[in-house]
Parts: sequence; structure tokens; C-alpha cells
Amino acid sequence: MHPFPPLPSVEVLSIQEALVVSRPTVAGNATIIVSTMQAFRVDDTEGRKVYEQSGALMDHFTALDPALASQLACYENGQPVQSFANLLK
Repeated sequence: MHPFPPLPSVEVLSIQEALVVSRPTVAGNATIIVSTMQAFRVDDTEGRKVYEQSGALMDHFTALDPALASQLACYENGQPVQSFANLLK
């Protein structure tokens, strides 16, 4: 038996893969996302996929702590936008 515990898996994702990443992938692995800063540094977020709602990310936003949800970009009804940018927060 080895004296050190096993290391978690490492998952390397492109920004396109990260836009649809599953909750188990993030929870069970160390996750590295490869992207350019230009994907996030914009004044106008219109048309930027990282800021758009994605149904594939819905599971990440279920049962959020209200204090955490209040720090995210939200719709007018107060529900967090299910976006990759919010997922990173």
C-alpha cells in the first residue's frame, strides 16, 4: 500500500467543452479550463457564449445558497442566469 492517498483526476477542457460541463465532472475532478482572456474581458457581453444562459449548466444552479445566488448575474425574477460566467463565480 502506498503511503500517499491517490490524487483526484484532472480534467482539461476547452472553453467550448466547459460551456456544457456536467456537475459530476466538476465535483469529481480537478478541472482546468483553457481559454483566452478575451472570452471574458468585454464591456458588452451580448453575443459572448460564456455569459449566455445554457440549459446544460442547469444542474449547477439547483439548491444554491441564497447568499451565493445574490452575487450572481440574475434575471428580473431573481433567478440566477445559468451561464458559464456565473458558474465560475
